[in-house]
Amino acid sequence: MADGDGGVDAQSFSLTVSFLDTDNDGMADTWEAADGLNVGVDDSGSDADSDGLDNATEFALGTDPQVFDAPSAPVPVSPLEGDSVDTLRPLLSWTESVDPNGDTIEYTVRVFRDADDAGPWSSSQTFAVDTENSPPGAPEILEPEDGEELVDVEVVAVSTVEDPEGDGITYVVEVDSAATFDSEDLQSLSVVEPAGRVEAELTEPLGLGLWYVRARAEDERGAASPWAEASFTIVEESGDDDDSADDDHAVDDDDAVDDDDAVGDDDDSSAGDDEGCDGCEASMAGTDGAGLLLLLALAGAPRRSR
Repeated sequence: MADGDGGVDAQSFSLTVSFLDTDNDGMADTWEAADGLNVGVDDSGSDADSDGLDNATEFALGTDPQVFDAPSAPVPVSPLEGDSVDTLRPLLSWTESVDPNGDTIEYTVRVFRDADDAGPWSSSQTFAVDTENSPPGAPEILEPEDGEELVDVEVVAVSTVEDPEGDGITYVVEVDSAATFDSEDLQSLSVVEPAGRVEAELTEPLGLGLWYVRARAEDERGAASPWAEASFTIVEESGDDDDSADDDHAVDDDDAVDDDDAVGDDDDSSAGDDEGCDGCEASMAGTDGAGLLLLLALAGAPRRSR
């Protein structure tokens, strides 16, 4: 307002403008109504679109509380499910996420032992940290048994074992005539992940004498168990059949002694039975030794009975 002498009077004041918020949840009633929220109920802490941003944050950012505004979930790349790493500080990697609003993305990574603690923002992957590879247990030699004597050995059988980390196992079996397992007779055999018991088939026949066998288990990363060792002896096949044949001959020899006596008796009485003796001689001419003794015994027996 101006007066006649050119002076000016002025008055100042402040106005505060606020939106209508009948439920006092910090969000305008008009915004809640427009975006499908419940006017009259404090739902500021709710997250209708499950994007990790509650309704109050969505109101402050000016985003739609019914539209997922969070970045896409990253996908782990390394270590993968079931991997084993040999360092206490493994490198973790994943695919990039995409933000629908083009905002800068910040990644949060958690490593934990209990998979139940995994959050909804990413699928969990399990892997093992193993700085010291433990070897599998030592197998037991099942066949041949330690100290056993056998005519022949074609297969060495050992028990199966387990690896502490679940690695694949290869069984190594060695057979040698030297206890140091370094002679030219050495046979070294490998059996990978067998079903049931382990059987290693020898590639060459074994000679007579004392033999040594040993076996161990090796995992796929090179850790090996101690050697299990045993020895056995290859012997000649039993000669029972030959012995029985010798016994038969011994019996024939005894009979021969008796038959000699029978022959003597025949000679003493041959004067009265020349025709019978001629028949005996004719029969003897066409026989071998065993047949000769039998014929003499048969011919002589009736003469003793007179």
